[in-house]
Amino acid sequence: MITDANSSSVDQASAANDAEPIAPPEGKSAGEIHAANEAADRAARLAEQIADSSHRDSPTQFSLRDLFVLTTIVAVELAGLRWFGSRGLAAVIGFAAVVWLFIIAVYQLKSPFGRLLFWSLVIGYILALSTVLVAGLASSH
Repeated sequence: MITDANSSSVDQASAANDAEPIAPPEGKSAGEIHAANEAADRAARLAEQIADSSHRDSPTQFSLRDLFVLTTIVAVELAGLRWFGSRGLAAVIGFAAVVWLFIIAVYQLKSPFGRLLFWSLVIGYILALSTVLVAGLASSH
């Protein structure tokens, strides 16, 4: 077998390299990388769950019928100013708001439309009451 003079020096250099410990790479360890990946996966699953639940049962979605009924009620509230005058309108809307609040409390309505209807009555009452106050101030001067 013919041996080269340079091959023995290569073998000696590789033996010397094997004797030196190899330093670990700089950066995160495998455990830290694995933990970071698991945290990112958990965050992605949580984001998907939130997105799915918000699309399935969104409490702020109203049907066209609900919005039509609400528009009709607001129109009747505004027309009541002409029918009853400002004092009568404030009394009627205030009474309707109290009755609707009683219905919500007794029947424990969870419907977003029922709550929207209640708040539209309250806002209509506040507007009618402010009209009474402004008309009263204007007539006193």
